[in-house]
This record gives sequence, C-alpha cells and structure tokens, in this order.
Amino acid sequence: MISRRILLFILLISATLPLLAQFRVQGRVIDSVTLSPLAFVNIIVNDSQYGGLTDIDGEFSFSLPFQVHSLTLSYVGYKQKTVQVAGKSDLKIDLLRVNYELSEVVVVPGENPAHRIIRRVIENREANNPEKNLHTFRYKSYNKTTAEWYFDESRITKYQDNGDSAKADSLYINLLKQSEEHSILMMESCTERIYMTPAHSLETVLATRISGFMDPAFASLATDIQPFTFYDDLITLNLTDVKDYLNPVGNGSIGRYSYIIEDTLYHGTDSIYVISYHPLRGKTFNGLKGLLYINTNGYALQNVIAEPADEGLWTIKIQQEYELIDGKQWFPVKLNYDWILPKYPSPKVGMVMHGRSYFSNIELNPLLSGKDFIPEKIVMDKNAATRDEIYWNQRRADTLSVRERKTYVVVDSMGKKMNFDYLVRLSSEILEGNLPVGPVSIIADRLYSSNAIEGNRLGFGLMTNNKMAKWVSVGGYFGYGTKDRRWKYGGNAVFTLSHNQEIKLKFAYANDLWAAGQSRLPGIGGSAYWTGYINTRLDRGEQKSASVSFRCFRYGEFNVSLSQQRLHPEYNFTWSGSGDTLNGNIFDFTEARIGAKYSFRDNLVDAFDKKVSLGSMYPVLYFSYSRGITGILKGKFRYDKFEMALEKRIRIRNVGLMSFLVEGGYIMGDVPYMKLFAARGTYDRDFPALIKNSFQTMRPGEFTSSRYASLFVSHNFGSLLFKVKKFNPEISLVQGVLFGDIKAGKKYNGISVAAPDKGFFEAGLVIDNLIKIKLLNIVYLGLGCGAYYRYGYYSFNKPIDNAAFKISLKLGST
Repeated sequence: MISRRILLFILLISATLPLLAQFRVQGRVIDSVTLSPLAFVNIIVNDSQYGGLTDIDGEFSFSLPFQVHSLTLSYVGYKQKTVQVAGKSDLKIDLLRVNYELSEVVVVPGENPAHRIIRRVIENREANNPEKNLHTFRYKSYNKTTAEWYFDESRITKYQDNGDSAKADSLYINLLKQSEEHSILMMESCTERIYMTPAHSLETVLATRISGFMDPAFASLATDIQPFTFYDDLITLNLTDVKDYLNPVGNGSIGRYSYIIEDTLYHGTDSIYVISYHPLRGKTFNGLKGLLYINTNGYALQNVIAEPADEGLWTIKIQQEYELIDGKQWFPVKLNYDWILPKYPSPKVGMVMHGRSYFSNIELNPLLSGKDFIPEKIVMDKNAATRDEIYWNQRRADTLSVRERKTYVVVDSMGKKMNFDYLVRLSSEILEGNLPVGPVSIIADRLYSSNAIEGNRLGFGLMTNNKMAKWVSVGGYFGYGTKDRRWKYGGNAVFTLSHNQEIKLKFAYANDLWAAGQSRLPGIGGSAYWTGYINTRLDRGEQKSASVSFRCFRYGEFNVSLSQQRLHPEYNFTWSGSGDTLNGNIFDFTEARIGAKYSFRDNLVDAFDKKVSLGSMYPVLYFSYSRGITGILKGKFRYDKFEMALEKRIRIRNVGLMSFLVEGGYIMGDVPYMKLFAARGTYDRDFPALIKNSFQTMRPGEFTSSRYASLFVSHNFGSLLFKVKKFNPEISLVQGVLFGDIKAGKKYNGISVAAPDKGFFEAGLVIDNLIKIKLLNIVYLGLGCGAYYRYGYYSFNKPIDNAAFKISLKLGST
C-alpha cells in the first residue's frame, strides 16, 4: 500500500513538473535605423497561441511552461521577423521599416468592419475615461525627459560646408561620439496628482532634477505634451504652438478618418483589435495617424500610437498604455512621446526629445473633498529641488544607466560654467518684456516708442529682480521725445507681502503722457504699447498712486488703488461743465478704484516664483469701478465710473475656434474728455498692424461715450477650408459692433466729440500664413493680411474710405 502511494506521488510530481518549470525570455524591440524602442509589437512564441505585446518602452518579458525556441514579431509598417532564441534569455531585436502607406479603404457592399468597433469605443468613452467615470482618483508619477542629437547621415555627408564636406562629416562624427557617452539634457520629476470630478485637479511636484541646473524652477510632467487620456473629442498637443486634433475615437471621426483592421490579438478571453487610422483623402481638418489597440473588455483603449498627419518642421509621436485597475477601471499607466526636430539646432544635425512617464500607487475613488484642492493646478514642494539620491532611487521606475548618470555629471559641470540657471531666468524675464542683468532688469518697452505728440521716444528703464530680493522690487525710467523735446520719468516700489495669495503693495510716481479715455480693464483692447503708435489724443501730467493687489475667492484677482492726477490735454480742449480747472487748462483728479478679474477654474501653475495662468474653459469676467473724489488730495471732480467685460473662447469640433468679447461701461456725473470712454479705433495708413479687440476701420478718437456696449466676435476656421500640401492658410471671419451715447456734449469745447448712438458696424476677413518664414527651423513666422469694411449709419460715401487693410503675424509649426 505504501509503495503504491509513493509510486502515485512520483507520477503526480512527474506530471506537474512541466507546469511548474518556467522558461523566461525577455528583451527589447527597436527600430533598425533610429534605434528607438517600438511599442506594442505583437510577439508569437514558437508559432503557438502564446505571446503578447511589447510595452510602451519596447520591452517584453514572458514566463512560459515550455522551452522557447523562436519568436515571431509583427508590427504595422515593419517587416515581419522570426528570431531563433537558442537558449538566450535577454534579447535585443531590431525591425526593418518598410515603405508602407496607410492606403484608402476600398468600400465594398456592407460597412467597413472597423467602423463597428470604433462606434463601440465611442459609446464606451465615458465609462473608460477615469476623469469622467470616477468621482475621485489619486496616483504618483515618475517622469523622465532626455534630449538627444538626431542624426541623418545622408544629409550630413551631402552637406557642403564652404566646399569642405570633410568638415561637416567631422562635426557628425564628433557629435555621434558624444551622443554615445551622454545625452544633451536630462530631466526627472516625481509628482502626486489628486482629481475630483468634474474638474478639480492638483498635481504636486515632489521632486525635480534637471541636468545643468542647480535650482530648477520647473519640472517635467506627464501631461506636458499630451493629454492625460485619449478620450476627448479633441486631442491637444502642447508644443511650440498649441493645436487641437480631431480624435479618431471622438464624435464625428467616422466619415473623416480611414480605419483598417490590421490584426486581431488574443489575451485570455479578450480580443485586442489593432486598427490603423489616418485622415480620408480630401478632408481638410487637423488629423492624426497611428494605431489603436482596442480591448473587447469594455471596448477600451489598451494602447494608442498617434502623430499629426500633416508634415511640418518637426514630428511628434505620442504613445499611451492603459491597464484595467482592480478589474474595474481602465487607467493610463505609461505615457511616452518622441519629439523630433530634424533641422534644429542646425540643418546638419537635429535634436529629439524623449519623454517617458510611469504611473504608480493608483487609487480609485479615494476619500477627497473640495478642501483638498487649491486654485493652482500645479505646485512645487519646497524641497522638490533638493532631494537626495536615496529619495530618487526609491521612486525611479528603473535605475539610471551609466550613460544617464554621466549626463548629469557632464551637463551639471557645463551648467555651472555657463550659468544655465541664469538662462532660465533670462527666458522668464524676456517673456515679460524685461532683460535681466545681474540683480536688475532692463525694461524693454521703455527703450523706444512713438506717438503723435513725442514723435520718436527714446528712453531707458531699470527695475530690481529676484536676484536682489524676492520681497521687494524698486524701479524707475526716463524718456525723451524728439518731437516735443521734453523729458518724462517715473518710478515705483512693489512689496510682496504674500506669495501664495499674491498680495502686493505698490507705490508709484510718474511725470508722463497718458492716452485719453483708456480702458481700465486689464488685458482688454490689445497691447497698450502698440496702440500707443496710433493714439493722437494724449494728456501730459503727473500721477501719484498707491495700490494693493491680491488673489481671493479662489479664482479672483483684485486691485484696490488710490491715485492723484494732474493732467493737461495735449489737444485742443476746454471744459465748461461741473468741477474746477486751474489756469492753463489743468485738471486735478483724486480717484479711488477697485478692479477685478475672475477666471473660474483657471489653470494656474506655480512656477518661476509666480503664478502663471494657462487659461480656463469658462468665461473670464473683468470689472472696474472708479470713484472721483472732491476735497481730498486736490480732487476737483466727482463721478462714478463702471466698466465690465466678458471674454470666452469656444472650440467647435470640425468647425474651428470662436472667440467673443462683450464690453460695457457707464459714467455717473460730469467728467472731462480724458475720463470718458474712448472707442478703440486703430485705423492708420502708416501703421497697418492688426491689433486684436479693436475697430480696424475706425479712426483714433473718432467716437467717445459716457456709456457704451460693444461686441467683438471672430471665428477662426484654421486650415479647415483650404489646404494644399504645405500651403495651408488660416481663414477667420470677424465682426465688431459698438453702441454708445454721451451726455452734455456741449461741455466739450474745442474738440470734436461724437458718440456712436446709431451703432457702428464693421466686418472683416483675415487670412493668416499666406507667406511663411522659418525661424530656427522650429516655427514658421506666418505673414497674413486682413480686409475690413465698415457699414451702416457711419459708413462713408466713398466705398474705399470704408475699407481697411491690415497685416497679421502669427507663429506656427505647419
């Protein structure tokens, strides 16, 4: 009996040994030319039903109950390849790209079978989108970005550098050798993000490290380039210009995209459809091309590969990988991008940016409330830039390679020598119109300007920056007009009392010129610098002011000020209304004001020691109330002045971008001309620049009101209406309307004062990108034109006088 039991036990062990034995094979699949990893390559083991896909980094790992002899790899756009394993466990396999074009589908009787699958994906989008289906979620991410040289050997060897191709080849060889040793740049970050529907989001940068920078003021994020998921109707790629692309699984995609079922894979009881897509021929829209891996479990996206269908100065390819978390929710776990700039920084050698993001510690529906969120969407932990190597090693998705570690050593040394931190500060200041020089910054727009009174104005301005002190900034300027031959000057001091609430106290003095009737709403009416070239009615005088600005009510920005002005009009005007003027036609004002901007759910980022707005999907409200005070600080005029505006941009799928700006103002009490509302007329034959949110056919100073309402509407079709290879002009239709009236017009003596009480109307057509000029082989400077026409009661008798022709400038990548 015992021997039989032993025999039975031995037989059972023998039968299960093949099941217990696990043969492991792993490796990486790359492009044979670019050496870039290939994501989601289909792999079949021993011509059996076993196999799988490479992950988003081109890596694979199989543990199987039998010996692995061969692997067969297939991938859309590449030649199929069978590799003999021959006992190897760690493989590096390259695939050869073939001349493959996603061809048009020949439609036969019956529907394209891919359309049925795509419809199922569209129907299940909200259920599979964690930002729609989950009330809350939390995750951590590790992000790594590297910059590498991009080589095209055929271009290098053919390039003639002053007749010496050997010199060009030498450059190629030196950079190739350098690229084998280290990258150009490397960035890492660790973040934690929490989310609560419908749009509460907070991402905290826990650690950030950038080669060459001692104190990085920014961090690489998973969503820097691409969206968090691939489920919105429009896919936004944030690069040198922001573009929205129609999602191949978005509403309205069927009929605009061509879909082909390239393969059907199997994973347990689920099937995975591999579907290629690209825009249908003859369709003009911003489209993508690539591959979709659709899992029949919920008809969810398991893998995505996408890139713009149109060729430009650069190429961007994004990849996304999803997993079913806790058997409940498909969730992104890896996001990759490759941004190839083939002719930057040189026509000889380009550059490629590789971004890799890995999500971990994913929690579905954790306990969160509105108190866990703040107005900022991205914040930096105070210790983010000082994390030690132990911290990084615990949070990296994988250990750094020898080459990556050397990148930090080499580039950090270069950064100290060349002061990379200054270059970042320089870029930030330049974007604000300043040029930092040590602890002070030159104010760029004080160097030169022009207007009707001063002619050419030359000047200089300085202000202290964060290098001297973060809590205070002191500055001053002067200017001299070649026409009026008079000096102007001023200065201010700004004290930052709280960075988080942006509480700032400002004291200022100026002896200068100001445009009469200028709007007090921030950011409305185009650039004050450029409109200065057109203004013809300016007031000279002094202004002293004190103000405090702060942020409250989560998304509100407020400014409260008290100012004293003494103004003298530089145009023919005298006043016969209430209030007193001094001899020499001098007007004294004491004014208290409160201004506000409210941008609901504004996308705020805490970077460069300031809060940067990335915009909001909701309307932005502007408000200003000014009170003229008598008997204090020599004020002679009593009035109440209200002004309000509402601004909104609406992206309409397959139609374009529509923008609205509605404004209105009302004055109670008698005020001199300089305190009325001057309509923004920007017609000038000598300065035909297109200035946003202004009336292009209206003459400067043509209309003035004590109460008004205006509307600016524009619709940008982009290149949806017309596109021929690289010639893709953007077409916009615009409309401007203004109504206004004025009380007691007879009090404004010596000057023509008219109000548009019958309604001013103009319409226009703008065509951008008629001519494109390359800048650094990264962007195009597009030159365009606009034609406007005024009509209605205030139109002129001669049709040509109603027309205005403007020049437009626009940056873009295609």
